[in-house]
Amino acid sequence: MKVSVPSNAEWRQQREKDWQDVIVAGSPADTKEAFEVLAARRHWFIDGDLGPLMSLPDTYYKDEALDLPAILDLCPIIDVDPYVDFIQCYCLWLSEERPDIWTYRFEHRDVDFISHFFFRYSGSHRFSSRAIFEHMLAMFLPDASGLVTFPLSLGKDGWQPKHPLALCDVSKSLLTKLGRYLFNDDGHLFSHLPFTVPFVKYIQDLDVQHYDTVLIKTKARPPAPPPTPRRVVAASQELIRESIGQLFGVNQMVDGRNVPLLHNDPITEQKLRAVIEGLAMPKEYYNMVEFIHAHPEDYIYRSEEWRRC
Repeated sequence: MKVSVPSNAEWRQQREKDWQDVIVAGSPADTKEAFEVLAARRHWFIDGDLGPLMSLPDTYYKDEALDLPAILDLCPIIDVDPYVDFIQCYCLWLSEERPDIWTYRFEHRDVDFISHFFFRYSGSHRFSSRAIFEHMLAMFLPDASGLVTFPLSLGKDGWQPKHPLALCDVSKSLLTKLGRYLFNDDGHLFSHLPFTVPFVKYIQDLDVQHYDTVLIKTKARPPAPPPTPRRVVAASQELIRESIGQLFGVNQMVDGRNVPLLHNDPITEQKLRAVIEGLAMPKEYYNMVEFIHAHPEDYIYRSEEWRRC
């Protein structure tokens, strides 16, 4: 199985660099089988050729590499229609030739599929294209009840993934990713997100502990599956503080220096601010905003328990 890839030298050079700097660096091969799979995955990432991977002897490493998320993570297609066609073509092959992978965790595959790909396509499109990520993310946004229905039928069994997500968690995730697009120096990798601004409105339904000025210290444990909202933890509090602080113009301290905010897209920034200002937020949210303005030097990681000690 082979797909068309861009023919220009600049694309290939960047792909080669990304392979060495990101993929190889993050996937050390410590066995002969792992090294063979890594080498075969390179053909897919750079040449668009899955043949070398498919032809390897069956191993744990090969099975992991053939799973749909792993294949799409390295997919070299940059245009929307061929990308969507490939998803359906590959899923058909997987269901026919490797049903053991296709039906793995069968009872959980809807929630796994919806959760994984919402997270994936709301993230960085570094190895893909803005158009693909914008198109795919739209497929994973929920309706007003929280239900996500993937619009394609997949595999020989015509599987159409469907599962609800917690709307407040969707909003929280999009808010923090939009913050990265608007204010970070790698914001161009999240340039597919502006159309999601209206979905941020569901943050008004978050557990008010997200806005607490005391960071919640709990032991890490796996979250309950959607649509149960995720537990409030310090990391999620910090992300919300950072996003809201940046949105209302609070500069950040880096190595003791006040670093002015970037403003990558002032129009989208204004739209996002207008959505949040138009919400009926709980009083705890406004307390957090006051806290941010009162402590611009360390508002992200500061916890009021320090003051009370």
